[in-house]
Formats: sequence, structure tokens, C-alpha cells
Amino acid sequence: MVDIRNAAFGSTPDLLFMNHRFMVEINNLPLAGFAEVSGLEASIETETIKEGGCPFPYVIATGVSYNELTLKRGLGLIPFFNWLQDVAEGTTERADVIVHLIENIPGPIPIPTKTWSFKDAFPTKWSISDLNASEGEIMIEEITMHHHGFEQIL
Repeated sequence: MVDIRNAAFGSTPDLLFMNHRFMVEINNLPLAGFAEVSGLEASIETETIKEGGCPFPYVIATGVSYNELTLKRGLGLIPFFNWLQDVAEGTTERADVIVHLIENIPGPIPIPTKTWSFKDAFPTKWSISDLNASEGEIMIEEITMHHHGFEQIL
């Protein structure tokens, strides 16, 4: 597996979180700031049971399902693509991912206002925006991860 700890060489909190409202940790290591996070959704799966003589059906909970977590940011130094390659080759393990919503107050230390923890995550998709030099826009990196559930911890 890529040693993600060495991937953030030379990075400082100012560089990691500038213009981003979400800080991401992988296996308790603060890695990168992201501008957009989606997939914070859980749904209870149900089953409807009809019994003879009962005027209404019973609905029972049978499980829970989670959407995949998607993170978007300007293309950075952290090698998320390498993590995807390692998963494809079967040479890496799942990781715990923590997403912090950062307070919008200028200062030297980012202050989280909400935090979510995702268990046993691994990347399922990585992409960057189209390469078009005529538009002069920032290149956006997107990574999508599957996980085994999440919880809000702050």
C-alpha cells in the first residue's frame, strides 16, 4: 500500500485546508482538505408483513444501507489514485475515514464543528475534470469510497 503519511510531504495546515471546508483523515492521519462532500446518507430497509385478520400490514426494519462517500477538491499532492490502484491489485486494506466540517473562521488551526467517521472504507472510483487548457479552470479531483457505515461523532 502507498504510505499515505509520506504523501503529504512539505504540506502545512495552511496549504492543506485553504479554501476547503472539509478536512479528511485516513487512519487518524490528517491528509487533505476538500471543497465538497456527498453521500452522507443512510436508509433503513423495511419489509411489509400482512397477517390474516389484521386490518393493516406491519412494517419491520430489516437492515440499513449506506450511500458511497464522494469527496471533491482541487487536484493535490495526496496520491488518492495510487490508493485506488492498490485496491485494484489487492495489495491494500480498508481504512477508517474521518470527515470534519471546518468552522469558517480564519485562523492558524482549523476548528471542526461536525465530524463523521466512516468504517472500513476503500476507493471505488477516482476521476479528474476534463483536461482543457483553453478554459483555464482549476482541475477537480473526485474520489468515491465504499464503506461499512458511518456515525456522527461531533
